Amino acid sequence: MIGTILTTVILFLVLAVTILRLLVIRGGRGVEIQDPASFLIKQSDLPAEAQLTSDGQVQLSWTKLDSVRLSRKTGIDGEIVDLRKLAGETKAVDSNPNQLLRDIYRIEFKDGTELECALRNWPLPGIINLRDLGGYKTRGGQVTAWGKIYRTGHLSGATDESLKILNDYGVQLICDLRSLRERTENPDQVPENTRYIETSIYEDDQLSAIFPKLLFNRASLGDQLGAGYIRMLDERPTRFAEIIDLVTSNMPAMFHCTAGKDRAGLTAAMILSLLDVPRETIIADYALSNLASNDLFDDFMQSSAATFKRIGIPQEQLRPLFAADPKWMEAALNHLDIQYDGVEAYLLNQGGLSREAIKRLRSEMLT
Repeated sequence: MIGTILTTVILFLVLAVTILRLLVIRGGRGVEIQDPASFLIKQSDLPAEAQLTSDGQVQLSWTKLDSVRLSRKTGIDGEIVDLRKLAGETKAVDSNPNQLLRDIYRIEFKDGTELECALRNWPLPGIINLRDLGGYKTRGGQVTAWGKIYRTGHLSGATDESLKILNDYGVQLICDLRSLRERTENPDQVPENTRYIETSIYEDDQLSAIFPKLLFNRASLGDQLGAGYIRMLDERPTRFAEIIDLVTSNMPAMFHCTAGKDRAGLTAAMILSLLDVPRETIIADYALSNLASNDLFDDFMQSSAATFKRIGIPQEQLRPLFAADPKWMEAALNHLDIQYDGVEAYLLNQGGLSREAIKRLRSEMLT
C-alpha cells in the first residue's frame, strides 16, 4: 500500500515538473532580443566631447572657436600638463592617455574662457558601467562639472587597484541602492577613506515582482521593467530624495545599484533634471548603459546561469533584462511631469528634499 502511494506521488511530481517546464518553454514565445546598440542615442549639443579610438588614443572635439591651448589634468586636483598650443582648432588628439587615472582635458580660448572634457566611461578594473555625469550642457548654457558625481554598477568585483584610484580621487561617498539580498550575495568593496551607506530603494528583492513574467511570459519583460520604474517613483520618493541629499553634501560621490542602469538610472535622471539638463540629453545618458549590456549580462549569468538552465529558460531570453530602452525612462519622466508637476516638485513635495540641497547641487555642479 505504501509503495503504491509513493509511486503515485513520484509520478505526480514528475508530471508536474514536466508540465511546468513546458509552460516555461512556452513562456519564451514572442521574445524579441534587440541589439543593445540599437537603443543608443547620438548625443547632441555637447560643448566638448572625448572619444576613445580603436588604437587607444583620445579624440577630442569642441564647438567653440578661437581655441589657444590644450592641457590635461589627472584627477580633480592633479597636476596640469600642457599638451599643445592651439590656433583656433576644434579638434585634437591625445596619443598617450591614461584611462585608469581619469584624465580631464582643458581647452582654453582667446576670450579667457575654458571648457573641460573627459571620457564619460571610466573603465576601472572589476567595475561595470561606471561613468561621470559631467560635461552636459544645460538649457541655460552652463555645463555640468566633471569628477563630482558618478553612477555605476555594483562594486563587489572592484580590484585593489581600482579602490586605490577611487580613494586617491577623493570619492567621499558611496550610496548602495541594492536590496539586502543583493548586498549580502555581492558585498561592495569600498575605498579606504570613503563613506559607505546602504540606501536601498527597496529592501526586499524586487526580482520576485517580475518572476511570474520571467517564467511564463518573457515577451512582456520590457513592459514590466518600464512599469517598475513608475512603481519605484510612486512608492519611494523619500528614498530618492535622501540619496540626492547625501550626494549634494558629499561630492565627489558615487551611487549604484546592481547593473547601474535602472535604480541608478532614475537617480541620475532626476539629478540631471534638477540641473536643467534637456530631457533628450538625460534620456541619451540613460541609454549609454547599453554599452555595458554584454558585461552586465555576463556578470549576472556567472552566478545565475545554472538556475535558469535547470528551469528551462534559454540564457538569450534574459538579455532584455540588461537593456536600457529609452522609452522606459521617457515614460518615467513624463509620469513625474503629469502626476507631480515635474522632478523638482516631486522631490520637494513628495520626497521632502530641501531647497538648500538643490541649491548645493547647482552650486557644485554647474560651471
